[in-house]
Amino acid sequence: MAKRKIIVYKSDHCGVCAQVLPAIKELAKKKNISVKVIDVDACHTKECDAVKYTPLVKIDNREVSLEQLAQILKPEGQK
Repeated sequence: MAKRKIIVYKSDHCGVCAQVLPAIKELAKKKNISVKVIDVDACHTKECDAVKYTPLVKIDNREVSLEQLAQILKPEGQK
């Protein structure tokens, strides 16, 4: 099975991004999931141009909500 990968599109003007990124990185590390952060303010590709809001999160190349991501990253044994 391939290692899972999270991509987070963020903006320097996004307060939520600054709040959630440290937790995403920490929890993903515990689950052995890699995290790539892309700053849409500095990125000039079609993919970044298509980002309509931040944080935009994709896991395994599929867009997920922060709630879905929280479920995926939830520590074992937590409800």
